[in-house]
Amino acid sequence: MGHANRALMLLRAERHAEAATAAASALAHNLGNSKAAYRRALALLELPGCADEALVAAERAAELEPTDVKVAELLQRARARAAEPEAEPPEASAALALDTMD
Repeated sequence: MGHANRALMLLRAERHAEAATAAASALAHNLGNSKAAYRRALALLELPGCADEALVAAERAAELEPTDVKVAELLQRARARAAEPEAEPPEASAALALDTMD
């Protein structure tokens, strides 16, 4: 099975980190693989802290498939996610709360 197809199966199984890796492998073999770029962006959007990487992958998919509606929608989602402020890890928030207590 090709890496892009493996990424699809892993996405369906909600194994997002593995899907992103499989899609990256497909792109390493063929930078023009629009399905791999699309699937990498989809997977990365599901992973915390990967919004910027998802945006890069979505932009690549949009370059390869400029008229595809699903790719355009994904690019909008990736742009919105990348523009969101990063949430602090719960431990950091708790430490801040303790520091400000009298």
